[in-house]
Amino acid sequence: MQMWIFSWGRGEISEARAEQEYRERRKLYERMRDQAQGKIEGEVRVHMRIQAYCMAYDEADWIARYVKSALKYCDGCIVFDNGSADGTPDIAMDAGAEVVMVDPPQPRDCKDYNDPRFGHGWRRNWCIDRLKDKGDWIFNMDADEELIAPDSRILYKLIAENPNKNVFSFNTYELWGDEDLYRIDHKHTSPWLWKNGIGIRYSTTTPPHEPLVFDDGKNIYDQSLHILEDKAKILHYHYTRGWKALRHHWGTEENRIRSVEELRKGSDPKIKRLPWLP
Repeated sequence: MQMWIFSWGRGEISEARAEQEYRERRKLYERMRDQAQGKIEGEVRVHMRIQAYCMAYDEADWIARYVKSALKYCDGCIVFDNGSADGTPDIAMDAGAEVVMVDPPQPRDCKDYNDPRFGHGWRRNWCIDRLKDKGDWIFNMDADEELIAPDSRILYKLIAENPNKNVFSFNTYELWGDEDLYRIDHKHTSPWLWKNGIGIRYSTTTPPHEPLVFDDGKNIYDQSLHILEDKAKILHYHYTRGWKALRHHWGTEENRIRSVEELRKGSDPKIKRLPWLP
């Protein structure tokens, strides 16, 4: 015999219909509970905070792109300004970043990497020290870089799918002379995402590109998971300023100076178009 149940506002409904609606409400409740507890179900974002940060010095050309990229994949973005004089802090704030001034900043007359006042390593550690309560995970790119991934939730998914990993490394493309070209001999892998509070610091012994290291001496690359390029990659834009940027960085060595025109002619076998561009 068919059983009927009275539902206020709806009149009588069948017992089977009432049971089905109960199961649907229960499933919705469990989904909401799992989301609140940090579990992933389908497209639900992991309940954790990823904090992006960079240290910037005269990066007005790139900082807005960096901030927009960071906020696309992370919960927040902090730009630590290292004494810029080109409006970088204002551009970063307009793009949505929180801006903190490095104290003390790099002196404007300090151009030599070997000058002890340059201090990229200890200044970067100064920044890391101010992130202790900012997020569960830290995502670090340079101010002239951008993360490219097909899914805006990629960082959360990598963390959730690899619960035993505390560091993730990404391939970086050095764009060269123009934004659709890169040097195949300058692509490198760097640990850009790590769990906050696990003792990662910058070395202070090899300026200007001091590597990330563990306090206890462990090799950071041995501990990290290398993310394949089809999932995510980093683009470095500094050398897209053309011939002047290349000359500024490499000096006058003819074998390392390439004008934009030479690159586009394909005369340098070390230069290729980005593979995902038409």
